[in-house]
Amino acid sequence: MRFVAFRSPLTQRVHVGALAEGRVTDLTVIGVPSMADALARAAELSRVASHLRRALGAVAHPVVDVTLEAPVHLTRPVRVYEFPEGEADRVQLSGYDAAPETVLGPSAALGAPGAGAALIAAPAVAAVLTRGGTAWSDAEGEAAIGGFVACTRWARLQGDTHAPEIVTVGLSFGPWILTPDEIEALRHDDGTYDLTLTASRDGEDFAAARWRDLPAGLGRLAALTARDRGVDAGDLIVAVLPRLPAPAAVSRTWVAAGDTVHIRAEQLGALRHHVLS
Repeated sequence: MRFVAFRSPLTQRVHVGALAEGRVTDLTVIGVPSMADALARAAELSRVASHLRRALGAVAHPVVDVTLEAPVHLTRPVRVYEFPEGEADRVQLSGYDAAPETVLGPSAALGAPGAGAALIAAPAVAAVLTRGGTAWSDAEGEAAIGGFVACTRWARLQGDTHAPEIVTVGLSFGPWILTPDEIEALRHDDGTYDLTLTASRDGEDFAAARWRDLPAGLGRLAALTARDRGVDAGDLIVAVLPRLPAPAAVSRTWVAAGDTVHIRAEQLGALRHHVLS
C-alpha cells in the first residue's frame, strides 16, 4: 500500500490516507489516527482496500485536490548513514543523528544557500520502523520495517573549494510510504532493491543513485542503530545512496537559487522543491 499524510479539505487538518488510482482514501475518519497505526494495520487495510469507501464510509479525494505533507512525524532524531565515494563497499558502523526539525515535506520550498555556498541534493531512501528495540539481529531489523519512503539529504557546501565544509540543512520525505510487499519482486538477498533515484534540475538530469549499490540493506542499518542507541516505533533510518557518475554533458551537479529540483523513483514517487532566490 501507499500511505500518505495530507491536509483534508474538509477539516484543514493533516489526516492519514491510502493512495490508489489517483485518489486518497481518508483513513483518519474510519479510525486510523496516525501513520504508525496505518503501518501496523497495513495487512488488514490492504485486504479491505477496495471496500474502504463503500463498506466503512471512508471519504476519497482526488490526489490533485489535496496537499501532501511529509508522511513522517518525528519526535526523535533521524539516524542517517552515508557512504562516501570509494567507500561504498563497506558499512560504517555508526551514522549521525539529524534533528526532527530538519524534516521537510515532498514539495517544500528551500532557502537559498547564501553567498559563496552551494546546495547539494543527495538521493536517499528511508525505512520507517513499526517497533522499538535494542539488541537486534539483522533479521529483526528487517522485520521491523513497516515501509519505505523516498528522501533527499540537502546539504550546504561552503568554505574552501579544496576542503569544503558540508552542513546538512534538511531531509525531505515523500510523497508516500510504500509497504515492502509492493516491491518484494525487486528485493535482493542483502535487503537492497533494484530501484534508481534520479535528480533533475529544471528538466536536466544531474544526479542518479541506485539503491542496489548500498553496501547493506536498511534492515541491517536498523539493527546497527538499535544496538548503538536503541530505536522506537516510528523512528526513521535514512541511507544516502552512493551517486553514479554524473552525465558528461551536465552543466553542474549542485543546486542554486531559483532552481526547481525533482527527485524521483517510479515506485517511490517524486519530490519537488523550489530553491528560493
